[in-house]
Amino acid sequence: MKVRTGFVSNSSASSFIVQTKSCRIIKQKGDKEEDRILLATKEEIRKLKKYGFKETTLSNPFDYHCLSRQIWVPDVYSEICALVYNVICNQDEIIYYLVKNNIPFQAACQYGNEFVSYERDSDYILFARNDGCELAMYGRRCIEELDEMEMTGQAKESPVKKVSKKEYLNREKAYRGQELISRKKKKTKKRKVKK
Repeated sequence: MKVRTGFVSNSSASSFIVQTKSCRIIKQKGDKEEDRILLATKEEIRKLKKYGFKETTLSNPFDYHCLSRQIWVPDVYSEICALVYNVICNQDEIIYYLVKNNIPFQAACQYGNEFVSYERDSDYILFARNDGCELAMYGRRCIEELDEMEMTGQAKESPVKKVSKKEYLNREKAYRGQELISRKKKKTKKRKVKK
């Protein structure tokens, strides 16, 4: 059985967007610096395509959170401005890959219940809970649970948190190390049973 502590994710749909081109219609002062932080480089685009990211004309990860949709096909009025990757479970693997490689991204995780963002060279990853989406998904039961938590002093933590990049990478690396040890033990047990 797989046991995980900290940064736990349930099985859920998540969509990741990596900008490849600026799609801002109104240019603002400082856009060139923002583009450097937010846009993927040619080398990163090559890596991401090899990983399985696909070209898209949309730049909002929430447009992809429902995996029953197909990847949007570019039409004559749109131009490709990003790469998208959808995953059904364990978005932590994708977050780890992107942050470890210093690739900026935005993601809609947990069926759109959470927004995750990372900017190039940032010291933190931003996690923001989307309570409105959660309320729409779970309805009145969720509202009643929140009310009960507030009355008993167990109110949820802040909906927005910055997680240290270093801390996140260290925890994920430790988790991956434990997972490898566990796999090796299982293989060793199977070999002993066969003998």
